[in-house]
Amino acid sequence: IRDDVNPTEAAVIRECARRVIDGHSLNSVRKWLDGQGLTTSTGRPWSLQALRIMLMSGRIAGLREHRRQVVSRAVWEPIITVEQHE
Repeated sequence: IRDDVNPTEAAVIRECARRVIDGHSLNSVRKWLDGQGLTTSTGRPWSLQALRIMLMSGRIAGLREHRRQVVSRAVWEPIITVEQHE
């Protein structure tokens, strides 16, 4: 598991989280990503499921999870705050 944060990817994640927190639908965020030509880390277009999983992951808030339960703070720098994640 990588624990370094890619600044370019982190900026996109922050923008996606901001849009959802501001009330945009996941589909509108997915369309924005497509319109920007942004793909997943594997180079594929974003699906709603992939976007939902990424935004719900505690990893982006610097949290370690096991079976969807937070077990500790992570050693890497968070991309969004815990409050934004919640």
